[in-house]
Amino acid sequence: MRFFVLTAALFLASGARAQDAADFLDGLMAVAEFEAMEEGMSLVHGMEVGSYEGFTSMHEVGLQAGVEYLVVVVTDIVGELDPDVYVEDPEVEPLAAGEGEGTDEKVRFTAPVSGTYTLSVELYGCETDDCAYGIAVFAAE
Repeated sequence: MRFFVLTAALFLASGARAQDAADFLDGLMAVAEFEAMEEGMSLVHGMEVGSYEGFTSMHEVGLQAGVEYLVVVVTDIVGELDPDVYVEDPEVEPLAAGEGEGTDEKVRFTAPVSGTYTLSVELYGCETDDCAYGIAVFAAE
């Protein structure tokens, strides 16, 4: 059911353009937030909107040891972009990766230590300068 809802939202919103990318991404992230809530998770780091210019974009977030997290990335060009997300721990060691195919990406992990984690986003299929994405972090309650 969860993937059906997200797919329907992607289909309905596929006409979005760069000038309203943030609103479009907000809608997609609202669907992801609903799905996370159904799994007993809550938003702990609100959506950041980024634009991709052919290099890895990085975001830093403070996380607590022993908590299960879900990182979600959504994109503004449905069917054309394939985001990947990577998580590095406070010692800048790789911890988790989401490298699936599709226009959104999710990765789950449990933080081994408290501290500042780095979330890196790469977009494949972006052939313009105005590809946008949204990234948010949810935590188990």
